[in-house]
Amino acid sequence: MAFSGDGTIFASSGDEGETVLWNVPDPAEPHEAGQPQPIAPTLDAAAVDPDGRTVAVTDGPRRTMLVDVSDTAHVRPLGGPFTSEGDAVIDLAFAPVGHTLATAGNDVTLWDTATPTAPRPLGVLPVHDDGRPSAAATVQFSPDGKLLAAAYDDGEAQLWDVSHPAAPTALGKPLKGPVTEIAFAPDGKSMALGLYLSETLRYDITRPDAPVLIGASLSGQPDFRGFVDTLTYSPDGTLLATASGNQTAILWNLAASGGPQPLGPPLDTANNSAADDITFSHDGTLLLTLSPAGDLIVSDLTDPAAPIPLGRPLRVDGFGLQPGSLTAFPDGHTVLAGRRGGALVLVDLAGLLNLRDHGREQACALLGTGFTEADWALFVRDLPYEDSCPRG
Repeated sequence: MAFSGDGTIFASSGDEGETVLWNVPDPAEPHEAGQPQPIAPTLDAAAVDPDGRTVAVTDGPRRTMLVDVSDTAHVRPLGGPFTSEGDAVIDLAFAPVGHTLATAGNDVTLWDTATPTAPRPLGVLPVHDDGRPSAAATVQFSPDGKLLAAAYDDGEAQLWDVSHPAAPTALGKPLKGPVTEIAFAPDGKSMALGLYLSETLRYDITRPDAPVLIGASLSGQPDFRGFVDTLTYSPDGTLLATASGNQTAILWNLAASGGPQPLGPPLDTANNSAADDITFSHDGTLLLTLSPAGDLIVSDLTDPAAPIPLGRPLRVDGFGLQPGSLTAFPDGHTVLAGRRGGALVLVDLAGLLNLRDHGREQACALLGTGFTEADWALFVRDLPYEDSCPRG
């Protein structure tokens, strides 16, 4: 499940857990480039190691597996499945540094994956110190990997000190919600919690044992009483994207002088940019959203108040992509998403980005010539003529 160095091959897992290699010299028309390679019966969640060479997948009923994707011609499991001490694993997260994997279910288990063929458990984070039953619904590591935030199905969230993974320590009291999603700011000094009432709270966690609420909640549409199911910060921390269960997304300007302000209207179905999921590219120049139909929409963020879609919405192999799975790779052009039915897909945007950045050069190379003065007068009436494909 990774791209080759030239960006023409990617691997995805099929609806029955197999991994399929695809040849994508034309990103708009991918096709198979090898035989399916069985990985697991089903795939319910996935996480990418920061080195981009390893993917963790879970089939839900207590089994998690690591997959080597460094050679797309030979995608292979790294050892057999390993098991959490709890029941079903419903979320996964890699620490941004080191080789620590968190699996979330009836508890949160930390694993050392430095030897990926033999992951070993490091420590277990109980859901509640007082023994109340609850399952962990989502987990996130802080940017330095020293903190882990977990949201539970009873609506509470807890910060943990995992700087010593074998002895994780709860920090302060649980944060009330009900919490549905968590995101750390890139500088690690604050975090955002998404709530059931289409609201987002931000906390200063300079002292993680005593988080302090920052300002008022960020509220979505007042007539919608759903939940925030996706939160993500831009890489520079100035923007926060929230996506809610009413299939809309809002970009918030956190650096506005009067406090956080929405940038433009919510993204919605009226302009084919409704968001069931949303994230930023690693360099922050792209906004990646999933429409309700499961199409991947890539938008340029030169003006964050007016994202400009690049190309057509992408639907891989005719299947829609699964909300809650978008992950941008550090290479700036690879995106991980889940396909409806349990499959995983890696999408390469290198061709699209090259067209955005070098559109004139590509058009000139394709056509062999630029606009004549007659063409210019017909198609570009408001600007003085210039040679669109100057030579040498």
